[in-house]
Amino acid sequence: MASRSAKRCEISYRCTIISLTHHITRSVWRRGVDGDRLRPVLIERGCWIGANVTLYPGVIVREGCVINAGSVVAKSTEAHGLYCPPYAARTKDLEFD
Repeated sequence: MASRSAKRCEISYRCTIISLTHHITRSVWRRGVDGDRLRPVLIERGCWIGANVTLYPGVIVREGCVINAGSVVAKSTEAHGLYCPPYAARTKDLEFD
């Protein structure tokens, strides 16, 4: 079941939106002692996030994008694009009004 918002976005089932990260250190544990860093994820209006999509910390999904099912979005998108798995590469421009 998809959720609806006032911004007319569709977010499908089993999506993972990650907004916390941490510093990687040179220690054997690799995780920094200074704690987690909040890096909010923003999904702009008119987007459709397909099933099983993962959005990494700090990503902005720009207006009018479609992220196909199973994609991993590690960097921000450009507006009105179709992004396909596995690493959500822009495959074409989408028309818009």
